[in-house]
Amino acid sequence: VNIGDEVTVRVTEIDSQGRINLSRKDLLPKPEGYVEQPFDRGPRPPRAGFQRGSAGPRRDGGGDRRRR
Repeated sequence: VNIGDEVTVRVTEIDSQGRINLSRKDLLPKPEGYVEQPFDRGPRPPRAGFQRGSAGPRRDGGGDRRRR
């Protein structure tokens, strides 16, 4: 696609800031024998809680300080 080309697109979303998301793929013909799969992410694994100080010891690296 080049500047000035006219293409057919589908509006997929207009967000809260008024930005428009477009899709050209949605309008392309599906390949022969294509079967659309249902979208299922399945159950989410439990998230580990964030704990300060669990990252291990800090390294002293002070930018351009002189080393002795």
